[in-house]
Amino acid sequence: MNNQRQFKKADKNRNGYLTFEETWNLLLSLNLELDKQIARKTFEKSDFRKEGPSADALDFDEFHHFFRFLTDRPDLRDIIRQLSEFHEEFFTVEDLKNFLTNIQQLSAITLPHCRQLIRRYEPEPENQKSLKLSFHGLRRLLLSEAGNIVKPEHKVIYQNMEQPLTNYYIYSTHNTYLCGHQLMGDATIEGYILALKKGARLLELDIWPGENDLQVTHGHTLVKPVSLSVVLKAINNYGFSTTPYPIILSLEIHCDVRKQAILADMLVKTFGKKLHKNVAHLKTLPSPEELKNKILLKGKVGLAKELAALIAIVSAKLVNPLVDLERHAVNSMASKSEDQLVAMVEENQPAMVKYTSQHLVKCYPRGTRTSSTNMNPVVYWLAGIQSVCLNVQTADLANDLNTAMFSINGNCGYVLKPDCLQNKESSTEQQVKKMIVRVWIIILSANFLPKPSTTTSKEDVIDPYVKVETFGMPSDRVKYRTAVIRNNGFNPCWNESFRIDLRYADSAFLRFCIKDYNLRAKDDFIGQYTIPVNSIRPGYSYIHLKTGFYRQEDPAAVLFVFISFKAE
Repeated sequence: MNNQRQFKKADKNRNGYLTFEETWNLLLSLNLELDKQIARKTFEKSDFRKEGPSADALDFDEFHHFFRFLTDRPDLRDIIRQLSEFHEEFFTVEDLKNFLTNIQQLSAITLPHCRQLIRRYEPEPENQKSLKLSFHGLRRLLLSEAGNIVKPEHKVIYQNMEQPLTNYYIYSTHNTYLCGHQLMGDATIEGYILALKKGARLLELDIWPGENDLQVTHGHTLVKPVSLSVVLKAINNYGFSTTPYPIILSLEIHCDVRKQAILADMLVKTFGKKLHKNVAHLKTLPSPEELKNKILLKGKVGLAKELAALIAIVSAKLVNPLVDLERHAVNSMASKSEDQLVAMVEENQPAMVKYTSQHLVKCYPRGTRTSSTNMNPVVYWLAGIQSVCLNVQTADLANDLNTAMFSINGNCGYVLKPDCLQNKESSTEQQVKKMIVRVWIIILSANFLPKPSTTTSKEDVIDPYVKVETFGMPSDRVKYRTAVIRNNGFNPCWNESFRIDLRYADSAFLRFCIKDYNLRAKDDFIGQYTIPVNSIRPGYSYIHLKTGFYRQEDPAAVLFVFISFKAE
């Protein structure tokens, strides 16, 4: 790139200096994805002459230093040199086609398509004309779908949605009305709206009598109630805004028969034809496809007849999975605490897998989790448990895994369980047949890492490292950690490789977590990204990290990795 020409172009008043705004506008015109705050700090560090006409402005030499420091990507330069036919500083159209087809493993890549990509992503006009892709262009390309770590087909609904509900994991929430602590605060409709927008399909309602209205609250606590009618309207309005697949409302009813009749009337008036009731006579539960835009009520037996007539899923008491397998109705759902289910799984996991292949099971956090912490959902998914209810308002490892699970298959709230956990062959027979999947991972670099959300000093510079971890069957649990890069959150480079062997890849998750090393205290969280292993697209990927206290996707902070697979 001709820096002299770009400098003159940006120098609007022709005084031989660039202010930050002039420099920033130039960067925008070059379509460089940069963080403005980081660009500003780099600008200030490049302003060597602090006095005279160049104060708070860059002359050409300073601008040249600024631009090289801010935009250079040695790892991308190396990739282009290694993979281009003549080991040059750019990709030709043919080089790009080979890269996207063989390395990125994208399908239906043609030469005309590659020409379009170069014209779209190469920022330098001269390279656009000569159809050459520089490392700047390659970075922009890899920040697009061509470098997305998720398989393109897994972003949409790709699974068979016509199997019984028991064959799916269901995005489930605990005490959905809470946005914070379990024992204090307010019950809100925002909890339901947030959960539904995320794609949650099982919501909990604790219904209590109020002075003038039925209300939703956490009984015998300091939680302030919210009107049930307001909650039902919110569910009706937002229920199918993200996904059309069925909602299960888990009702915990703490009112007398007269109030139950009033509740039934409210449900019918609010949801109308959306309520799905007739499933008890079926041999298997309906499929998500059959139940599109329907609401199923889960409740206990012995309710007022008006309310009992609306219950589609009946609460069941699970004591012995092998005995209860035949005793429980098709439309039953057992609810147990995390500790109770762990004990059952440890005692006889095959029995639990057999039970969950034919019946719904709901797992909820133990009562001592008053600060809304969560259990690891993978433990329960591996036993075939469909509904692992989490406090979705809490940013933690459990929700990272839960978000990863339900971000695939079009974020529809339902994910098909592995074959070995469905009502087919026994899990042991299925698992013996599995091949080992060998995964190679290279942690290359990161860009624009933020400071931890707990940092108060503007002067602190982070010392990042990457923790690579798998979650799944016990034999597939692996942890690796890169070296610590001192004082560099801007563009730390690791170039460290790992190999992971997975026997049960269809049940495994891969998690990247970047932390700030601290010699005297606990290492601070910077950002993370978690994904089901089966949803990973091989090749090079820029992973947008989820950062901050709420772990939201950061448009600037990225981790650059390479991943490849081999089945043996």
